[in-house]
Amino acid sequence: MLGLFYIPSSCNKEPCEEVTCQNGGACNDGSCACPVGFTGSECQDETRATYFGLYSGLFIENGVIDSTEFNLTTYPGNILRITWEDDDFIELTTNTSFNIPDQSFGSDVIGGMVNPFHISGSGFIRTETNGRIYFEAEGEIFENGSKNSDFVLKMWKN
Repeated sequence: MLGLFYIPSSCNKEPCEEVTCQNGGACNDGSCACPVGFTGSECQDETRATYFGLYSGLFIENGVIDSTEFNLTTYPGNILRITWEDDDFIELTTNTSFNIPDQSFGSDVIGGMVNPFHISGSGFIRTETNGRIYFEAEGEIFENGSKNSDFVLKMWKN
């Protein structure tokens, strides 16, 4: 007697079949690859929201140290607004690094004249072992299109 037997093979599920990535994340082998600005198992957490708040810090220009406070707030996209003496902006490039795009700082118009100062640079973000968030950046300050000075910005969340 000839019989047919069916032996079921193991189920080979697609690893991304039951994974839902949010905020533009893409599933790769069962895990979400999150776009810049989001983190979490399903890209559900906005990274930059963890950075909002008041920071203590130092702005060092040509060896002169200015101790001050900074406030980080939201801005559209992956942009964070840093406010101290004026508003400057940083753009998250990854969840641990950022650019300071070329921008004027201070008022755009000073005494009826266009502000000649521009700032640009880049930096990194890390969470220290004590849980404190730390930003550090280096860059250049230009006046009327010529390099005026270098700067270092260090700030930590209070």
